[in-house]
Amino acid sequence: MYRSIVVASDGSEQSQRPLDEAVRSGTGSQSTVRVVFVADAAALSPYPVRYRDKVFGNARRMLDGARERVRAAGLGCQTYVLETQNTTDHNEVALYLCHEALTTSRDGMVSRPMK
Repeated sequence: MYRSIVVASDGSEQSQRPLDEAVRSGTGSQSTVRVVFVADAAALSPYPVRYRDKVFGNARRMLDGARERVRAAGLGCQTYVLETQNTTDHNEVALYLCHEALTTSRDGMVSRPMK
C-alpha cells in the first residue's frame, strides 16, 4: 500500500512497537521503511565527547538491528542518524520525513497522524 514508511526510534521498548507496525503494514508490498534516530546536539553539548560518541554508537547499533528486522520481513530499509541543533530543527526534520512518506503512497491516499 505504501512505498515509504517513516519510523522514529530511540531504541527504547516503546519505539519497537511502531517499527513492528511499519513491518506489518509494509509486508506483502514493496515498501521501504525509513528508520530515523534524531539527536539534539545542544542537549548533548554539556557532556564529554566520549558520551556523545557513545550515544551515536548506540544509535548506529540500534539502527543496524532495526535494518535486520525490516529486511528479514522482505522489505527495503534505509536508516538515518540525524543531529539537530534545537527543537525547531527536530520539527522540520519530522515534517520533511512525514511529507516524504505521505507523498509516496501507492494508492494516492494521504494518512494523517492520530491525535
